[in-house]
Amino acid sequence: MKMLVRRIPWCALMLLGCSAGPEGYPVAAGGTSGGSGLAGASGASAGGAGGMGGAGSSPAGGPGAGSAGTGSAGSSGAGTGGVVCGAPPSINLTSPAPAAQVTSAAVSLEANAGNASLGAGSNLTFYLRRVQEADFTIVVLPDTQHYVINETNQRHFIAQTEWITQNRQIENIVGVIHNGDIVNEPQIQSQWVNADAAMSILEQPLPDYPDGLPYIVAVGNHEQEPMGKRGSSNQFNAHFGVQRFSGRPYYKGHFAERNDDSYIEFAAGSLKFLVLALEYGNVSPEEQAWALDVIRSHPDHRVILDVHELIGASGSWSGTGESIYQMVRAEPNLELMTCGHNLGEGRRSDTFEGHTIHTTFANWQHLQEGGLGRLRIWRFSPVNGTLSIRTYSPSFDEEFTADESRFTLPFDMSGAAPEFAPVAVLGDVSGTVAAMAGTLDPGTEYEWFVEAADACGQVTASEVRTFSTP
Repeated sequence: MKMLVRRIPWCALMLLGCSAGPEGYPVAAGGTSGGSGLAGASGASAGGAGGMGGAGSSPAGGPGAGSAGTGSAGSSGAGTGGVVCGAPPSINLTSPAPAAQVTSAAVSLEANAGNASLGAGSNLTFYLRRVQEADFTIVVLPDTQHYVINETNQRHFIAQTEWITQNRQIENIVGVIHNGDIVNEPQIQSQWVNADAAMSILEQPLPDYPDGLPYIVAVGNHEQEPMGKRGSSNQFNAHFGVQRFSGRPYYKGHFAERNDDSYIEFAAGSLKFLVLALEYGNVSPEEQAWALDVIRSHPDHRVILDVHELIGASGSWSGTGESIYQMVRAEPNLELMTCGHNLGEGRRSDTFEGHTIHTTFANWQHLQEGGLGRLRIWRFSPVNGTLSIRTYSPSFDEEFTADESRFTLPFDMSGAAPEFAPVAVLGDVSGTVAAMAGTLDPGTEYEWFVEAADACGQVTASEVRTFSTP
């Protein structure tokens, strides 16, 4: 790969106070230029300030040389405090070799400062990134309405959210989606107390999530009073309304004054996600306009739609589900929809003008004790371009492997690579230098390069190399 050279206008920033040097190279720590062929003494004076003579007779019109060429400081090109900048710095990578398969997780990145312009005031910056993003997880909680009715059932809801926080790093969990029907009877306050106790676990500060894990809750028909009447979820808004989420950085907005329709954002490395929750029932024209505006104003986000009811176990649309699909099917960044409500498990994939949306459904409230703790684990693999969905019960540490409980969908995440991050900066370098790559994941491909900067602000980037860990 050809080395890239950047010339930074330090003079304009008055960081070095330099002037133009030979062949357009800047001159550091300098003063004024050396005049235009005046006496040698003048050339010496200007040369001492790090300037450049106009038409001197020293070799190649040397920096700071006067017309007589007698100013010693000027003819040396350095002066009493200046550094004349010559060719841009060069840098050569030495180890690991290109496409190397390293034998240890402790990797030393080595480079050679290839020319004499590096030295005092210079530095090398080592940059590293994964070639692809790491696998990551979103957890989906279907209807929890029967977990909150008594203490026996409640243990499953608690087990779910405790498992999520305890396995956040192991599973690389980046967000949680609740499909609605968080309670069964909204007029019974003890059910909201139980729901709050379980969901509050997700709000506990974590080292990488000081405001807790990002999560969203859709409004189901069991949050509505009377059931099925949109806009009647007063108890839901009292317990999981705007005031609960306001101030959390992942919570981004809601429709009108209530939290019946809302959206959150979170990231998995360089991949940005937006989850949009819509209230159970037919979407009004005003809500539709708001939802589409949210989706279209985030073209760099992958959008997931969370609605309490969309499909049933057969995969057939409900009336509301089909109208919502018709509403969003042309949105290129909406790729997944998730729901509960009906009993059982199901899924479907629909393609419109080359764009596919996958819809998944699960709800186990009809099982003993309200579902026995089953939840959905969505495992995204950018390297493989897949979304693998598993059904798991933290209450019994049990995986379920039926076709509708465990399956893999294509999910294109091409181009999902993290930004290069600096792992070391070494100053006043010369010869071969090394920096440790830091903590690396096993069985992973990485890219690295080195950027060299001299005292004049000239910056050169090396080639980019890859290596893989064992």
